[in-house]
Amino acid sequence: VLENGDFEAGGGWSDEFNTFSLADDLWYTGPAPMGTGPTYGWGPSPSSPLIQDIDLTTRFATAALDSGQLGFEFSAWLAGYYVASGTDYSLLTLQWKDEGNGVLGTVSFNPDDDSAGGHPAWWTGSANEAGTADPAVSHSLTNWSHFSHSAHVPAGSRRVLLTWRGASSGNSNGNDSYLDGATLDIGTSGAPSTLNGALDPLARSVSLSWTAANPDLDATGLTVLRDGTPIATLPLTATSYLDHPPLPLETPTTIN
Repeated sequence: VLENGDFEAGGGWSDEFNTFSLADDLWYTGPAPMGTGPTYGWGPSPSSPLIQDIDLTTRFATAALDSGQLGFEFSAWLAGYYVASGTDYSLLTLQWKDEGNGVLGTVSFNPDDDSAGGHPAWWTGSANEAGTADPAVSHSLTNWSHFSHSAHVPAGSRRVLLTWRGASSGNSNGNDSYLDGATLDIGTSGAPSTLNGALDPLARSVSLSWTAANPDLDATGLTVLRDGTPIATLPLTATSYLDHPPLPLETPTTIN
């Protein structure tokens, strides 16, 4: 969904930007980001962010955007530059917006906040600590640090706004912030769908069936609800359930 998040071409952002070579312009410390191209973005000042404002309605049907069943994965590499007056670093924010420009949800990547009181689930370690998921791991703001977050697209979203701005941990100007490999992937969440039901009045039962969930879905199982009340827990691979509701047989049943 994002355009030119790896800064290997021109355009994609709200204003012009500069790029550096990962091989030659080593303004950062530690290893280069993994899985990206040869250049990285040299970022904006705190007061002049770079923005991507993306119209989701040109890419997805309104029904899909309203379903709450679209999933997303947002990730990026961030780094900064050390100066005695305060290290510069990047702040990256993603906002889901409705038709009236109201904010439905926000994801923020902040290398200066990896404390337990911040957003530890979004922290995945710096490049020289690949695979680290411990929010207490210390790191340098000048190292390339990888952030990622996945969830459902908020129902009713019409636009997504990406904002990249520079910041400072002290009194520096915050102009030396770096970004690379920013991606936003949106697709179906893999949840079960197409619920069907068949009533058997003689057996006083309702036979339910549905399309199987994606086995890679981030869930431990399925819950069957009758009139909003859980009545059964099933494995993620389940595709059917036989319910024996109390009379009269008019109570709605859903699968979550």
